[in-house]
Amino acid sequence: MRFKNEIGKKDFKIRMHAIKDLLINPRNQAAVDGLLNKAKEPLSVARKDFWFISATYKLFAPAFRNSLGHHVDGLIFQPSDPYTPGRFNLLLKWKPPLESSIDFQLKIEKYCRPAEPVSYVGELYVLGLPQPFAVMKATKTLQKYDGRIIECHFKDNAWHFMRERTDKSHPNAYSTATSVMETIKNPLTERYLIDYITHNTYVEGAEHQRNYEQQHPPAVRQQYSSLPASQLQSRVH
Repeated sequence: MRFKNEIGKKDFKIRMHAIKDLLINPRNQAAVDGLLNKAKEPLSVARKDFWFISATYKLFAPAFRNSLGHHVDGLIFQPSDPYTPGRFNLLLKWKPPLESSIDFQLKIEKYCRPAEPVSYVGELYVLGLPQPFAVMKATKTLQKYDGRIIECHFKDNAWHFMRERTDKSHPNAYSTATSVMETIKNPLTERYLIDYITHNTYVEGAEHQRNYEQQHPPAVRQQYSSLPASQLQSRVH
């Protein structure tokens, strides 16, 4: 995107303001002036808000989560550097273990063995791997998704169906799937995440956290450690 100069080379905060100043505000003014009818537009696009990393602990609070109109399943940590096109390895997507999932392509296999009832197995494929990445029990409900992209989470040493990904035509890549499996096996908990930010990065965040812990007994603080949760800059995901 360009406006007098290249916006992509500016830091994250300037890029965020540019979205509002150059896109959102002019469109809103055009609607007020009768030049734009938003009701006739086939879709809408909204800017995702970000917070400084020192505010991460606030995003786990019930008051914040309840103020949103959607389920919060994680956080995204975004550096304030200029935009990097393509794959960006410094972007951190964090999810609690139970929210970690992989998008697979499902293939239902039918097994007929002598003197045994017919059985069905769901083979789960990812991009870049010719053989199944994993398998799961193929219930009657699951069988109707044969050949489709499905999202699954791992619990009790087994994969479980979450939903069909009608918005996707391909499963996750093998590298993505192995990365997710690593986070499932070695999870980064909410408590560890907040403690690390508090004690190793921003002084502002540490001050807020210390003040909070002084004002709330452990029984009250415990509610933050079990909540599923989204900069650096951080964003609710």
